Amino acid sequence: MRLVIAGLVGGLLLSACDPPPVTAVPIARRQVELRGVVIDRFAKDQLRDRTVVERAELDRAAGVVTGERVKSELYRKDGPLIPEAELVADRATSELGPKRVILEGAVRLADPQGRVVRTERLVYEGQAGTITTDQPVVLEGQNFRAEGRGLVGNLEAGTIELGPPVRAFIVPVDAQPLSDK
Repeated sequence: MRLVIAGLVGGLLLSACDPPPVTAVPIARRQVELRGVVIDRFAKDQLRDRTVVERAELDRAAGVVTGERVKSELYRKDGPLIPEAELVADRATSELGPKRVILEGAVRLADPQGRVVRTERLVYEGQAGTITTDQPVVLEGQNFRAEGRGLVGNLEAGTIELGPPVRAFIVPVDAQPLSDK
C-alpha cells in the first residue's frame, strides 16, 4: 500500500492507493495513527512549508490532528527554496477546517538571521496570518534580548509585538551574545 499525505500543519489530507484490509478494532477517538510523518504544503506549484512529525494522530470525528515532536520549515513565496523560518514544538494540535494550529511545549520560532522567539504555547491562525500567545515570551537576536508576557505577530507584515511587562537588553554588535540567564 502507498500512502499519500498532503497538507499543512493546519490541514492534513490522507489517501491510500490500495485500501488495507480491516483487521483491527477501531480505536475510540483516535482513528489514524502515523509515525515519521512528513507533510508538504504547496501553493501554486511551489513548496510553501514542510513539517516533520514524529507521531501524529488523526481524529476525523473531532476534526483534529495532534502531533508530537514537530518541526516545520517555512519557505519564501518566490525565489529559491530557502527556509524563511523554522518552527519547533513538543506538541501541535491542528483543526482541520479553519487552519488553526496550537503549538505547545518548548516552542521555538527562528529566522535565517538568527532571531529566535521562545515560549511554551503559540497559536497560529492561518486565515488571519497571525501568531499569538498569552504565555511568557523571549525574543532574542545577535545583539538584543526582550522578554514579555504574551505576543501578537502578523506574518504578512513581519511584525511581532510583545505584551507588557516588557524587559529589553541591547548590547553592541561586537559583544558576546546574551545568555538565557
